[in-house]
Amino acid sequence: MGIFCALAVGAGRLDRTPSKLEVFGLDLCDGEPCFRGVKAGTDWVIVKKAFPQGVEKETYDLGAPSDMLDLQQIEFFPSDNHKIAESIQVTTKAANPIPVSAGDVLMQYGPPCYVELGDIPGSMTIIYPKMTVQLNMIASDDHHLQLNSAISGLEIHNYLRQCHEKTSANSGPWHGFISMEEYRQRNLNEVGIVQSNVGIP
Repeated sequence: MGIFCALAVGAGRLDRTPSKLEVFGLDLCDGEPCFRGVKAGTDWVIVKKAFPQGVEKETYDLGAPSDMLDLQQIEFFPSDNHKIAESIQVTTKAANPIPVSAGDVLMQYGPPCYVELGDIPGSMTIIYPKMTVQLNMIASDDHHLQLNSAISGLEIHNYLRQCHEKTSANSGPWHGFISMEEYRQRNLNEVGIVQSNVGIP
């Protein structure tokens, strides 16, 4: 599966047909994740000019009115001094789910550098230096990460996330499209704790 993923990502980069993420608005700007040309760290005045239909709330985050379905899931959050966009968040909604999958993210941005397993069965977060993506694998019986695994949330942030944090049972490096239990077992093996309830090739 790892070889397939690498080949798929390579082929995707050669094909310049807009990807699902690009159609939705997620892309790369100067090598960093961005939404419709705006990345975290952009001047807050520029963000508001780029999205004039946005509504700035009392909490100062900028969101779209309920009738703007193509932007309804997007919110921009400013820094404490309201000078720049500190983060851009995409959230799924029952009536308007995020129209991209785990495979789409991997095709666009390549393999993540770190993975965290959630407390809720089927919940996993894949981590890039300036972006985190929450995945939902409830549809899979063994909570196996698949190309079509749903995305429940995505955040582009202004700080640089460390990709070589200490491995533990529920956090560690990217191992590809395997189950949550296999991730946990491989993480434990890496820190020298061996469990034999799951066979790992």
